Amino acid sequence: MILPFEILLQIAQLVPLKDLSACISVCQAWKDPFKQVLWRTISVNTQRFRYLQRYPENHHLIQALYIRLGPDAKPGTLTYIQNQLGSLKRMTLSIATDISSFDMGIRWTTLRWLTFRMPEMSACHPTRTLVRLVKGLPCLERLECSSSVMLTIRSFSISDLEKIHAYAPKLKHLAVTLSLDILSTKALEILENIESSNLEILDISILSGDLRWFVYFARKYSHLHTLRLVTSHFSSIQTTFLSETITMMTSLPTVFPLLRNVCVIGNDEAAEGMRCSLWRLCRNFKIPVKRLMNVIGSDHDNPRLSEETLEECLAVCGPTIERLVIPSTTLANNPSHFPIILSQCTSLVDLRLVDLHSNPCYGSISLHSLLDNCPLLKRLVVQVPPLMEFDKNRNQNQHGLQDLVIACIKTTTELLHHISLRCRNLRYLHLKDLILTGPLINGCMECDMSQINLSVLRINGASFYEDCDRLKQRRINLCYITCPEPIWYHRYLVVKNGYSSGAIRNLADTEADQVLSYHTSPYSHPDKLRDRNSSLDFVSQRDWHQDIPIGYVKFHFGSVSRINMTSPMHGDSLEDPEISIVGTMEADIFTRSMSIC
Repeated sequence: MILPFEILLQIAQLVPLKDLSACISVCQAWKDPFKQVLWRTISVNTQRFRYLQRYPENHHLIQALYIRLGPDAKPGTLTYIQNQLGSLKRMTLSIATDISSFDMGIRWTTLRWLTFRMPEMSACHPTRTLVRLVKGLPCLERLECSSSVMLTIRSFSISDLEKIHAYAPKLKHLAVTLSLDILSTKALEILENIESSNLEILDISILSGDLRWFVYFARKYSHLHTLRLVTSHFSSIQTTFLSETITMMTSLPTVFPLLRNVCVIGNDEAAEGMRCSLWRLCRNFKIPVKRLMNVIGSDHDNPRLSEETLEECLAVCGPTIERLVIPSTTLANNPSHFPIILSQCTSLVDLRLVDLHSNPCYGSISLHSLLDNCPLLKRLVVQVPPLMEFDKNRNQNQHGLQDLVIACIKTTTELLHHISLRCRNLRYLHLKDLILTGPLINGCMECDMSQINLSVLRINGASFYEDCDRLKQRRINLCYITCPEPIWYHRYLVVKNGYSSGAIRNLADTEADQVLSYHTSPYSHPDKLRDRNSSLDFVSQRDWHQDIPIGYVKFHFGSVSRINMTSPMHGDSLEDPEISIVGTMEADIFTRSMSIC
């Protein structure tokens, strides 16, 4: 029986890339669907580009192309791609040379998404280069442009951006680094005749400019729903025009009526002035921001300024914010005051405290106070290095938290137990790269969370240690989860091609019985197992018995529908579909700014 083409195509999408070629040779029925997946996305450089030219019969299958052209690239390369790759919809183009000799003026109606990187382009006409880039792309919907040199030599004017939108009228996503002109009197007159565009996502890194550019953005981008604004130490932004900007915006019929997602990143005091001005604009025109990522002072040079800026931000946007992402550096000055600041966020349902730069510990956050001040909170991501204080002697009102991610901190089994007592509606639990400690009784370190029934449990890169003198701590590599049927895991060492890595396997029933028998009936084993060397964290699968005397961790849940567990040596992302920040294209904006989201 031959499966239908559609089903084979879905199967092919699940097959690893290295195995697709073999699948194509199985039979004639398999050839077309597996070839379609194999050729859908191609990555080449200047040297490998000639190999791509040898298979013209497959060019119509290519939908995404990642290409890096070196100094020896021929001027006709882009023309060849345009003429031969008729189905191409996405291209990532990296050019390490001056592109003035490339023909970029031909109309290209299939391309929808272009990512353009130029580390070493000619800086004589950066504006002209960007305009030439989009001149022949009338159907372009997403443009990302970055360069260490580009756009930093000459400032952009309003007419420059107007040309870009005129050549790409369907543009919905623009990500670019801009050095903007200080607006002249003539430029301000142009603002009166600006027509609205279809742009929905604006991701800009501003090197210079003034606040009156927001008048242009507000008039031009009336459909904007996501804004990512980045400033750096080298940014020079004139904030002296705030009053004039507010006056000019008052004459507009609407000011960012659809703006819901805002990501603001800046790490110096000059950027704080621009940030505070932005919040004042939001307050004056009642812009209902619902999702906010506010990275303040990532260098934590002035933590007090970071806290004051956050307070001013939440005083303006707090009542409407539903999702808030902030770095742990904000907590440096007064961590105990942070939950009180959050009390202004009366609609907050998703909070993420992240450590973007592996900063040192500052102080503990009272998890009780955090939950008390955020009664509607449904999702919580905590990546604050210190332990969270949890007052076990106070009254514990039930909280409706459903999704919890604890990452990159040291915590205890007692804390997890108290979380389960207060957050009994918890359905999703992710423990990532944390150190979990607790008392070891009869070889068992028990984590009692029997009050909750989980839909998903993820334990990725967690390390378990007995709560004792750090010099005597040894990693516990045996794990036992009741869900309610018992599942045993063992983390062991794998050496391949001279490199060591961790792996996880399920213990067989006989092996699990041996572990329990050793710790429950120690006197029935006159021949003690040889203990693991104290300098080793892992042993090979063959020597797994050496992990038995150290003990095991027992997680006790009411029930668990699905479990995912990986080794501490395996990297993993915190971008979970159950707690994703936003959907579709706007997720890229936030994900690019925070490694765990």
